[in-house]
Amino acid sequence: MNWRLICYYLALALLLCSTSVIAKAAPFLRYSDSIKSSSDGAASYQIDIDAKFDNEMAIARAIANPSSRKSKASNQYESFYRQRRNVDDNGSNGIARKKMINIFTIPDFTTTAQIKYIGRNSKVILIVTSRRNSLGYISTSNFYRSVDNGATFVRSIFFEDITISRWYFNNRNPGQLIVTDARNRRRIYVSVDLGKTFTTKILNFSPATFIFCPYSQNASYVASFDYINKKLYFSNNANAEWNLIDDRATYFQWSTAEIEHHTHRIYYERLTPNNATVTIHYYDVESKEKAVFDPKMPPSLPRHLIIFKKYIMTLTNSKIANDSHYDLYVSHDRGSFEVAQFPLSLHNRRFHIVTTKSAEVIISVNHKSNLTNLYISDKSGKYYTLAISDIFAASDLLASLGYSFFAFDTVVSMPGTYIVSKVIETSDHPFIRPRMASMITFNKGGSWHRLQPPSKDHFGKPIDCQDPCSLHIDVLTGDFQPEAAFYSDTSAPGLVIGIGNYGNELSAINKAIYISNDGGYSWIQASPNYRIYTALNHGSIILASGKGIQRNNVNVSYSCNSGQTFTDIQVANLTLNTLHLSPSQPDGNSLVAMLFSHDTVSGWVFASMYLRPIVPRQCDSNDYFTWSPSDPYDKEKCLLGARYSYQMRKKDSCCYNPSNYVRPTVTKPCLCTPEDFQCNYGFEIQADGTCAAIGVNRDNCINGSTFSATPYRKTPGNICKGGIEEQYLTVKTYWCKSRIEKSDAAIFTSTIYGKLHYNEEIVAPASRHQQHIIVSRQDALQMQTDYGIAQLFNRYRTRQERSQPMEAQANGRSSTVAPQPSHVLTTAELVNNTDNEMYIKYFGRDRS
Repeated sequence: MNWRLICYYLALALLLCSTSVIAKAAPFLRYSDSIKSSSDGAASYQIDIDAKFDNEMAIARAIANPSSRKSKASNQYESFYRQRRNVDDNGSNGIARKKMINIFTIPDFTTTAQIKYIGRNSKVILIVTSRRNSLGYISTSNFYRSVDNGATFVRSIFFEDITISRWYFNNRNPGQLIVTDARNRRRIYVSVDLGKTFTTKILNFSPATFIFCPYSQNASYVASFDYINKKLYFSNNANAEWNLIDDRATYFQWSTAEIEHHTHRIYYERLTPNNATVTIHYYDVESKEKAVFDPKMPPSLPRHLIIFKKYIMTLTNSKIANDSHYDLYVSHDRGSFEVAQFPLSLHNRRFHIVTTKSAEVIISVNHKSNLTNLYISDKSGKYYTLAISDIFAASDLLASLGYSFFAFDTVVSMPGTYIVSKVIETSDHPFIRPRMASMITFNKGGSWHRLQPPSKDHFGKPIDCQDPCSLHIDVLTGDFQPEAAFYSDTSAPGLVIGIGNYGNELSAINKAIYISNDGGYSWIQASPNYRIYTALNHGSIILASGKGIQRNNVNVSYSCNSGQTFTDIQVANLTLNTLHLSPSQPDGNSLVAMLFSHDTVSGWVFASMYLRPIVPRQCDSNDYFTWSPSDPYDKEKCLLGARYSYQMRKKDSCCYNPSNYVRPTVTKPCLCTPEDFQCNYGFEIQADGTCAAIGVNRDNCINGSTFSATPYRKTPGNICKGGIEEQYLTVKTYWCKSRIEKSDAAIFTSTIYGKLHYNEEIVAPASRHQQHIIVSRQDALQMQTDYGIAQLFNRYRTRQERSQPMEAQANGRSSTVAPQPSHVLTTAELVNNTDNEMYIKYFGRDRS
């Protein structure tokens, strides 16, 4: 990770605060989309070049918000100066000698370029370049358009005297585009012909954003929001009349395709009379129906509405033990809101959701400083189980400045596979990251493993890396990116590319690019000089290059043998700052790539690389084999309860897939085995691999009553059939293990299982309360014999952290129990609970 970039953001934020500029509010619920799959849809990137960043990091992230429609006008484009040439490389050995490079230079010395690939077999590429002044406002901008996959660009005369603020695309019809004016916020420019012509429209409000309806059959529906005046608007067409929906709105989102009969609904937050909380409303743009979504839902926090797949989520705030606690509310399939249930009795301070293609929610929850856990839900999104604890995430300081990220990424080229960075030693310094180790799961968090290091380096020399040495890949989801972006795509099954190192922990030194062709199980090392990379034509070609200044000679390396070897292509004999590398078409089948660079003399330099000449022939049936990916730690060699079969190109076959290539795949269910199941909500895995009940919140469950549940659940997305399925999904009846007693001040819940450890959530401060420790009858009787129950906890030594043990002295002998930092025990007695269990009942008083 580029920590200088983070430090820059911190310094900038502190500067803004010191000059009384209001920084953005810190959100407690965030959302990131990890679905990185090639399709016929468009793709967008933003590339920044700024000396403050030391020219080391190109920020490439999706910026395509759905946008608007309809326009008539004919605006000419300037026939702009361009330097176009075919490169015939005459390099030495190892340099490809092919006529395949077109270089185009724009004498534009701005610092940011936003690039839009239209996709859907269109050769149109749009670019907006801009520069900000010392106050952070856009001062200069230009609009460019290419109709030949980036071989040439022309600058729009229409925007010559206009400063562009943002642009918004309609993903259902990418020909529709809205551009906003940085100088006149009420003026917009609308195009319906892929940016060829624009029509000017003056609004009666100041839009903060535009979002097209992404799924309705009427592709022209668009909504806009006036943030200052809290007004939400809707239009059937961006050039038509805009209608006010509500004048107390704080945030909005369109519905999703997963709820077919609600695709034309706008869900939005509406301020309550106290102006501090909101309620969730909806507006149907076709029926004009407007109503509260769930009248029973308590008021929630503004700007925390999230809608994805079949879920609607928001947050409420409460105080627990003088600390803020946030409840996550979930609506599944547009049903009523319910509080999400997590298995640990810890404060929930921040949430970051990441979506995948599967029918579950993956979420990181920050519980306290230096403790963030990853959870995975069932299909309802209400009940969560712990996938892995202690993953790296944004510090409290960064979170307070409004930034959120956590060390997680999805290997979309391998079903059910995730990579995280697990903290192995915390750091107390806000600018020094903790010690971390990479972990991978092939069964959606059911089990985690270290990454296997490669056997050889890129020179072919053996690598000596024995346990605890392993491979570490830098992954991040959220506001910050790794030094080199993590690559995987559904168009290239099994292919994974990332930057990292091998050793005992993830390190900022000795980094190199690592490539896996089997979904992350085995890896090979590529050159340590590569920092930008991509794959073309369903993974048949891998491209890589250095990022930053390349002096006098700019090279891009390619591999057509799955990364085993790379060959250099000389792109230019110039000194350029290379920034970004991507396919020219975001459909996974392209054989044309674009290299974006910046030259302090020439401006922006774009190199179109036509790579068919380096691949001598089209693949035939002899170049393919059938690959069946599996969880390498599953004895049955299945993956999420199925045997998948993919047609794959042989590693040594240097050929390209035809333009109409569709990869044949076959999926067959496996018999269910223990590897196909996880512990259900309210159950915890034991040393022997079984799942045992733990104390969690359960509806209408108090001590002495029973509840029914299955201790196991299928891993989300698992399709296994038969085998042990019936045995593992049998409903069983359990005694309620949490005892709830109401005092005059609050309700307290506390349970301890088996051995003497503490698991408590203090719901509110109290002067007196009763608590219980559940132990087995054998353990309880042994404690009574050894210590005497009444004297068991007669002395406490307070610690700040609950995880730190305290000594309990009784009859001259000591025992170790978990801490109770704010209370003193007064009495204790042994009480029968069931035939096999007893509990120690004790009373305490507040230390204060």
